[in-house]
Amino acid sequence: MKVAGILKRLWLAAGRMLNGEVWYARRIGLTIGRDCQLYRIIYGSEPWLIKIGDHVQITQGVRLLTHGGGWLAREISPQFDSFGPVVIGSHVYIGNAAIILPGVSIGNRVLIAAGAVVTRSVPDNCVVGGNPARVISTLDAYLAGNTRYDMGTAGLNPDEKRRVIEANPERLIRRDFLTP
Repeated sequence: MKVAGILKRLWLAAGRMLNGEVWYARRIGLTIGRDCQLYRIIYGSEPWLIKIGDHVQITQGVRLLTHGGGWLAREISPQFDSFGPVVIGSHVYIGNAAIILPGVSIGNRVLIAAGAVVTRSVPDNCVVGGNPARVISTLDAYLAGNTRYDMGTAGLNPDEKRRVIEANPERLIRRDFLTP
């Protein structure tokens, strides 16, 4: 039994490296739509509770959690366990190291900022960020306000991308200073 479990984990790890994150996610039980890009995600202990729509990009270090913090509750109820599905709509981007808690649904056309801790469900067409995450703007307002930074480098090789970026320093994102 132990050997079979170890062999399965090795097979999944090798498959993840050779076939990619979408292949791996489907093998461990996620439901995933079309045209998705997933990068080294940390899945909850019940991956079959995670559903991802079409055209979703989830970046490195994102945690999709499906299991609650039952350890402390077991002092009162020894068999305590709690679970919640994670449902992600279509046309969603989730930035690096964001955390999505059990029971959260994310609507369509949503951008989750890097490092966000999403503790509540997210409506369609918005940008959320922070800890705990909150709505920052509509997606349309975010896109309209950020088109000035577009350098059109998608699909370029790293050398070509570097040349374009270095030739356009005025288009780099610059953040204001925090105020005391």
